[in-house]
Amino acid sequence: MRLLCGTILLAGALLSQTLLADTSCRDGVAKAVWCGETADWGVRAPAIDGDLSDWNCSEPVLAWNAEETADVENCTLFFMYDEANFYIAYEMALPGGRMPENTNRPQDRYWRGDLVQVRLCTDKSVGWPLPNRKDPRLAKNPRVVCVNLWRDTAAGIDYCHIARGAMLGCPAATNPEGAAVRTKSAPGRFTLEARVPWTALGVTDGKCPFAPGGRMPAVVDIKWHPGLDGHYTAAVFAQDPGAFAFMNLGTWGQIEFSPPGRRKLEVKRKERPETSGGHATRRSQPPCAARRGPTPRTGRRLPLTCRSARR
Repeated sequence: MRLLCGTILLAGALLSQTLLADTSCRDGVAKAVWCGETADWGVRAPAIDGDLSDWNCSEPVLAWNAEETADVENCTLFFMYDEANFYIAYEMALPGGRMPENTNRPQDRYWRGDLVQVRLCTDKSVGWPLPNRKDPRLAKNPRVVCVNLWRDTAAGIDYCHIARGAMLGCPAATNPEGAAVRTKSAPGRFTLEARVPWTALGVTDGKCPFAPGGRMPAVVDIKWHPGLDGHYTAAVFAQDPGAFAFMNLGTWGQIEFSPPGRRKLEVKRKERPETSGGHATRRSQPPCAARRGPTPRTGRRLPLTCRSARR
């Protein structure tokens, strides 16, 4: 009876979490912006230094784990790509003005801390939606990957740890050759950017396997310390996977690869509230600050630090 009651309580908590969490990516399709040498809007492959000022932020994905805390516990995701690499960046708002916290190494339970997990399938032959993870096309397929991105705040090490295979039965890689990850932290805010070679994502010839307009199956898990008790949410999904995106591959969404070409960004100078020490302040926002996330039903405005692409 106790086990049954515990199961019911857990199910209720997970259902409540699903109802409260939300994302701006309502159709389940995120966009990866081209940053190769033919891009004519002035953006090239970004320097991996924790500063997103050289990113094209025109296609953000915003997610938050509860309406009540959406203004202080949210995450904004950005994706870019070129022929040789896939680029991931995120800006995470941390409640209470705290600093990021994740004291785990790759061999530890690194999902119990501030972290973003980007799950991808680079094998076009599998199609979409993906089948059950035990399907032989996925179970030990090294092109089904989970890119785990975090900073070990105890050791001061930034990690790009890639788990492979839908059943995690393939050799993993930590900070693989050609990859780079850097973070920047401030009270209440955590920024990470990463470069991940296509080879590290199982593509043997090292070239982006998707043509412009093509779509890659994907889902994103976002976790805030301690990574439990409702401090998590998902983004880029066809159906909300709750806390079990790694098990529910059929719920994954897609990342669409935008074609090379000029994308005009709205450039305005605006004021927006900033949180400093728990108090709202105002400061001048650089161009491209016009991109705010959707307003949850509480009426709060969600902060989104979308900076201008270098033009």
